[in-house]
Amino acid sequence: MTPAEPQDTTLQTAVVFADVSGSSQLYVQLGDAMAQSTIARALDLFAKVTKEHRGFVIKTIGDEIMCRFPSAKDGFDAAVDMQRQLKEHAGEICDKTRIGIRVGLHWGDAVLQAGDIFGDAVNVAARVAAVAKRDQIVTTEQTIQALPEDCRRMATEFDRVAVKGRVGEIGMFMVQWDEEADATRMRTVMPSAGATAPQSKLQIAFGESSVQLFTEGKALTMGRSPECSLVVATTFASRLHARVVMRRGKFVLIDESTNGTYVLPGGLSSGAQEIFIKREEFILPAKGVVSLGQSCSAADAKLINFTMVGPG
Repeated sequence: MTPAEPQDTTLQTAVVFADVSGSSQLYVQLGDAMAQSTIARALDLFAKVTKEHRGFVIKTIGDEIMCRFPSAKDGFDAAVDMQRQLKEHAGEICDKTRIGIRVGLHWGDAVLQAGDIFGDAVNVAARVAAVAKRDQIVTTEQTIQALPEDCRRMATEFDRVAVKGRVGEIGMFMVQWDEEADATRMRTVMPSAGATAPQSKLQIAFGESSVQLFTEGKALTMGRSPECSLVVATTFASRLHARVVMRRGKFVLIDESTNGTYVLPGGLSSGAQEIFIKREEFILPAKGVVSLGQSCSAADAKLINFTMVGPG
């Protein structure tokens, strides 16, 4: 039975965001009435799951539900149950197509006021949900630390990201909720810090500006915003267009833009094939050029040069 909801207080809580993936395509595929009915049935299912795990539905917005739970484990169990019950009852929700959801979960501090919640836990949970893709549950290192061991064993760290208002980056964990999906499970185990090459450096230059990345887990940012590590004030660049993170001794380019990022390994004279990424990751080679939002070969492209320097 769901306990009475406390009012106007600061508390620790698990916040879950779950939204129907690709809902705009559902309207195209099914038509407005059927798509709206399908999404409503899915949200009803998630509300039922929330109550079964001692949770409270805070609000539903379009294709998304936001819930809170009294413990990290309650939130974790509810997130897993949402995915599993959706898979089990998919045909009842919609017999024309299989819908999927992405789920973000974070345990932390929040302010409960007039039935709504605000604060750090909400902000981080929303950021985590944005990282998740269809059929995924993504949570944070802070949440994992608050879970019992059997739940921890279901999660694998796969990234570290910056969150607005937070200093540094937070660890992101993928929850392996589908016992039948062995073929798609992440098998990678995060190596110890001793396995990295902390003295490796990535030199990135644009015009007269130059920055270096050489610390494991740290990131530098590129984009139009003056707050970026490397400011690239071009028409095609987003305010925060891309990040480069040093991860286990490798330098990973992460696109977060509207127009995508182009990478030409080796540079313009290399003869290599240009690579395009959008909301994706790419491990940078030893050297090359990057262009934000347009091809490296465009006449007006503003090229960012990068070179990897070995230890010492």
